[in-house]
Amino acid sequence: MADPASAEAHALEARFDVAASRVGVDVARGQRRAVAARYLPNLAATGTYNLSNAGGFTGQNSSWSVGLGVSWTLFDGGLREAQLREASGRIAEANAALRAAEEKARDEVRRARDDLETTEKNLTTAQEQVVVARESAQQVKHSFELGAATYLEVSDANSALAQAELAAVAESLNVRLARLELARAVGDFDPTPAAPDTEAVRSSASQGS
Repeated sequence: MADPASAEAHALEARFDVAASRVGVDVARGQRRAVAARYLPNLAATGTYNLSNAGGFTGQNSSWSVGLGVSWTLFDGGLREAQLREASGRIAEANAALRAAEEKARDEVRRARDDLETTEKNLTTAQEQVVVARESAQQVKHSFELGAATYLEVSDANSALAQAELAAVAESLNVRLARLELARAVGDFDPTPAAPDTEAVRSSASQGS
């Protein structure tokens, strides 16, 4: 992602730790709504229907009844108020955790991008040093063939070339690691290995047999 703003926005949507903090806010709000619902009255409705073989005093063999009940707790000693304040505090705590997770994600994305840019510049420098060392080794070798350079100078030039190539390989690995770190920071890196293709395994096993 070339745009830093889009990379940070993507991290806020894709990272599991940010998503977990967002769920924590939703859970805290749900708990507060459950406490607030205790201020409402409880309504209960009942209904019965009876059927008998013989008729009663009215001559009918069926009867029914419907009931409706309401209960409302007007005062519980301040328990609901205390629980409501506690639930509000949990919401504030969850929001603070969410903001901290988002800021952590943004900071890790910025640092990962900076590290990647640094390692890419170091790789470019190392590759340029390889080119210079290779040209120098070729010149020393040509001078040695003409008798203008010693074997020790050829050995030193080859050693410098080998060191430059090793440094370039190391910087190339650093670039790959920095890219993986950036992918992790934005939430695109999945550390779990891919499941093997069952059909491919069976096919290779049948061919081998």
